[in-house]
Amino acid sequence: MSTYIRGPVCGTDNCRSRLWRIINGHRTCQYGHVMEGDVEFNDDDEEFSAMGVVTRRLNLTTNATGNFQSSQAFSQTQVLSQHDDEKRLLGAPARELFLKCFQYILRKQCSWLIEEQGFPMEFSKTVKIIWMSYLNHIELDTSTAGNDANEMVNTPSQTLDEIHRTPNGGRMGLSMLSTLAFHYLACVHLGVPAHTNDFIRWISSLEMPYFRAAECLPTEWQKKLPNYYTQILEGSSVPRNAQLHHKIASVALQVKFSEHFHDTIPAGPLILKLVTLTGLPPEFYLYTTTLLELLEDQSCIAVLAHDSTHVARPHLYPELRIAALFITSVDWVLQHQDDYNIEYLLAWLRRENTARLTQDTASRNRELGHLAQRPSQLPVAWTQDQASAYLDWLESDFLPKYDHFTNSHIPLDHKIARRKLYNIIPLRTAAKLEPAHPTSPTFINALQEFYFTTASSLSTADETPHAAARPTVVAKVKNKLMKDLAAEFGVSSHQLTNAVNAIQKQCLAAVRRQAT
Repeated sequence: MSTYIRGPVCGTDNCRSRLWRIINGHRTCQYGHVMEGDVEFNDDDEEFSAMGVVTRRLNLTTNATGNFQSSQAFSQTQVLSQHDDEKRLLGAPARELFLKCFQYILRKQCSWLIEEQGFPMEFSKTVKIIWMSYLNHIELDTSTAGNDANEMVNTPSQTLDEIHRTPNGGRMGLSMLSTLAFHYLACVHLGVPAHTNDFIRWISSLEMPYFRAAECLPTEWQKKLPNYYTQILEGSSVPRNAQLHHKIASVALQVKFSEHFHDTIPAGPLILKLVTLTGLPPEFYLYTTTLLELLEDQSCIAVLAHDSTHVARPHLYPELRIAALFITSVDWVLQHQDDYNIEYLLAWLRRENTARLTQDTASRNRELGHLAQRPSQLPVAWTQDQASAYLDWLESDFLPKYDHFTNSHIPLDHKIARRKLYNIIPLRTAAKLEPAHPTSPTFINALQEFYFTTASSLSTADETPHAAARPTVVAKVKNKLMKDLAAEFGVSSHQLTNAVNAIQKQCLAAVRRQAT
């Protein structure tokens, strides 16, 4: 006679027993009630039986909630899961489903931008038109590949399907980075003042749907989509080394953006954004526009379009060009004018270093974007308040979304078991930080406080000359701007340095032409 095993409630004649044992192959509770329809026998001959006796053994297992589960039911569950894997599409149907999933994610991102960031309602239609233009480009390449395949059908080393897939490379040139390129080009056409640094900040802080975007797809699509397409929708990492700028230029060429859309970016809003982000005096806006007039006939710069994976001259990208002009104006003004004394510059450096990762959501998300550009560097220079703000973000924003992604497809009994486990030690719910947009009073008050704190050092009397120290301080200010703006726009410091050097040469050449 076997020992008792704890299991589900018996329920026969209101019996509350949870103790079961096996009697003659039947599962029987401690009060003698037999559970019907749950008997399983193992008729395999045992090798150690010398007399040829056949034993009949009942195989029982328990699930995550503690209920009994026969091995036959468990094997049937495994077979069903294998059938689900066999339902995944392949070939042309899989590519068609991938395009539908990609379009679904684009629509989700457009809804978030319209609802959360106040984008106009026409933004979604503009993104749709650009997306349709890209689909026409893919279809044109496919038809061209089909004609070439008919001519080369006798080639033994390449099949017809391989030739058909070669121009699109399997992925059709699409990635999650392409979604940001579509949104950016739509902003350029509509004149929405959203730039690459805004999109990088939104995806770095997990506000905009980007990473693990496949989780928001319908369940039926997730079951049918192949794994290599699902990996594309995972989002990889935050764009760096001008990857986003390269993708924007590539998409602009493929959809012939300059022929069908408004392709110029006004420099004024971006220069104003650079002034507010860095906290420098407003007159640097005028200095930068003056340099821009030396190089450009108008105050707008066209979007670059090319088909290469990188550009050797990063100053040709419109946003990097404007950022290089801003850094050049700051460097030259500080070197040749004494209106800003050393105390002011040192106060700006100290304030810029301490005004990071505060309780303000906008500045915190900006710092998260900077950290994403430097994954190998640990934030060892953080204060206790800054580290607490980062941990608050992990607890209030990152962990709930990560838990939602990981728990969306687990079985119900596993969810029940996990909830019981978490209830053993209940955690106090942390208060979520209020979002602060660049137009909110929180951001404006923080910016005004920054200006007041640094401007108070401007009137400080400089009693002792610092002729030898001033070039060093100016170089520190320039390096600080290069480092911050490179992380802000998703480029490397080397790329931004090359852009600044090229812009300085062009400005000097323009000044010489005017002098002659």
